[in-house]
Amino acid sequence: MKSITFLNEKGGVGKTTTCVTVGAGLAQRGARVLIIDADAQGHIAAMFGMEQRPAFYDWLVRSGDWAEVVDDVPMGQWIIPGEHPHDLRACLRIIASNHETRNVAGAIGEVFAVLRRLEEIRHEYDYVLIDTSPTPSLLHPLIYAATSHFVFVTLAESLSLSGLAATVARVREFDIFREKYGLPPAQLVGIQPCRMRRVIEHEDNLVDARHHFGHDAVLPPVRERIVWAEAARNGKSIFAFAPDTEAADEAWEVVDEVQLRTKRRTPAGEGTR
Repeated sequence: MKSITFLNEKGGVGKTTTCVTVGAGLAQRGARVLIIDADAQGHIAAMFGMEQRPAFYDWLVRSGDWAEVVDDVPMGQWIIPGEHPHDLRACLRIIASNHETRNVAGAIGEVFAVLRRLEEIRHEYDYVLIDTSPTPSLLHPLIYAATSHFVFVTLAESLSLSGLAATVARVREFDIFREKYGLPPAQLVGIQPCRMRRVIEHEDNLVDARHHFGHDAVLPPVRERIVWAEAARNGKSIFAFAPDTEAADEAWEVVDEVQLRTKRRTPAGEGTR
């Protein structure tokens, strides 16, 4: 089982949309996928047209039973209309969140709490995707300790990219902690540019990102298109809402890269500065 955390310390960059899109794409390819919403905004449930609830709090603080905290996402919300997953075992499930998630960090004193709970289901899922809040908190180290792979989502704007460089460095420092407790270093899947526009500023910043982080570390950019907002409003993945669009084509490129790079034995963009 691979645990992939989607991270950025800046809001509004497309982090939750990317998490939902990758989860839907992997499930459609035949994977068993669980998405955990560790953000008090609770947007994972909303993006699938489902209700927010304190499932994440119940799961981590109250040690809730899996059957009580996990919700199945209706297939019609995430798969291409008329199609079926490549594997009959495939599924897409979520652990929803709401405002009570803000209280989790203060109620948990064990840094391995998330890892311990994920160990319980390591043979039941192929991927666990974790959406995080933009504001760092005491909850983030618990998530880092349970993460095997990171995806850093960003805008192709100078302030977003400069902040991202610091974020990547801080997360990399956590590998020292992982090594101390016999855990392998978390792998970098890549830097995901979102909401790209065909303007010189964004194109130049994309070039700079590839120069700074390494060309291979930067995933294919996703362009800004209104269809993404329309899909979210309808509670569907881009594949279920608009499968024959350029947005869906770009989304599949991202899914392809995540699937490929999480199979590698070494981190994407090894040697990233």
